[in-house]
Amino acid sequence: MLAYARERFPQATFVHEDVAEYLGPEGRRYDRVVFNACFGNLFDPPAVLRHVSRNLLADGGLIVISHPLGRDWLRGLQKRDPQMVLHDLPGHAEVDRMLKEVPELSVELLEDETDYYCLVLRRQA
Repeated sequence: MLAYARERFPQATFVHEDVAEYLGPEGRRYDRVVFNACFGNLFDPPAVLRHVSRNLLADGGLIVISHPLGRDWLRGLQKRDPQMVLHDLPGHAEVDRMLKEVPELSVELLEDETDYYCLVLRRQA
């Protein structure tokens, strides 16, 4: 999958690492960090947000958390395999709680539809 992505988008940087530990090249900051259909699989989502914001994201950069099938689909998968899906997608109250630990992030967008989820967070400059 990474080979295909690199071939299709040669100008983009793709990283295959544990995001909770990844520090990137010395001094490198990213404009965008995207979690697509994987945020519920993280062991400690608030810790990952802190790490990404403080170690990887450029000032003004965005964290995008999305799931193209939405919360209901993810909850169904979680019922079938709770070891695979450790957490639900964060709703408004959970986002507010997480951001108390990461005050440099603010919500740009939160769309929590039955069949689509998208949260965009911006790191303040």
